[in-house]
Formats: sequence, structure tokens, C-alpha cells
Amino acid sequence: MPQASPESSVMPLNPLDDDDVPIEDSTPLGAIVEGVEESHSPSPEDDERNREYLIRRTALGDNPTQKEMDAVVAYGLEQHRYNFPHLY
Repeated sequence: MPQASPESSVMPLNPLDDDDVPIEDSTPLGAIVEGVEESHSPSPEDDERNREYLIRRTALGDNPTQKEMDAVVAYGLEQHRYNFPHLY
């Protein structure tokens, strides 16, 4: 008496595996990817409101004095209050 293989009695996980039914989607992949990219906030480097602070911070150089660092921090905090008043 021939034995049936165990694979033949197992149902497929995805019923579409046995059928040649094309899956139709009206949204092209490019439109989905573009939509995701636009939903994110701009990075701090790309945000114009942050540009002057980044310039000042970069201009500090390798060995800034505490006074120079404090001035840049104070400027950054001032700009943050100006740009995001709802947080204060």
C-alpha cells in the first residue's frame, strides 16, 4: 500500500500560492514611497530656522572658551523659544 507524503496533506499557508491570480493595486509603489518621505519632519540640518545656530556652533572651532560656548547656547535657546513658542 503506497504512503502519501506528509506535504500533500498540508494546506498551503497562503491560498493564493496554488492559484495564478494577479494581485491588483491601483497605487504605484513610487507614490507610496513619496508619500512616506513627505510625511516626515525635515532634519535639523535642512531646517532654515536652525541654520544660523549650526553656523555659530561650527564656528566655535576645536577649543572654544566657556564664554563662547555659553553665547552659542544662549543664542540657540533664544531661537528655540522664538521658533517654538507653544513649548514654553
